Amino acid sequence: MNYSKANQFTRLAEFVRTGERLPPIYQHCGLKDGLLSSNRKMYDAQKATACDVTYKESEGAHN
Repeated sequence: MNYSKANQFTRLAEFVRTGERLPPIYQHCGLKDGLLSSNRKMYDAQKATACDVTYKESEGAHN
């Protein structure tokens, strides 16, 4: 699968389906970032698939 042509949720499902292990993930998002809700959804999806993910939110926007 070409990652550039798949959304992140589809790619995550593909990793789960094939049993491929992902490296640890660090995800950080600003509370005023326009991508905040998308980041939260991705974090929830990662947790549901037992990914080793660290998620942080802090003040600020996307920079």
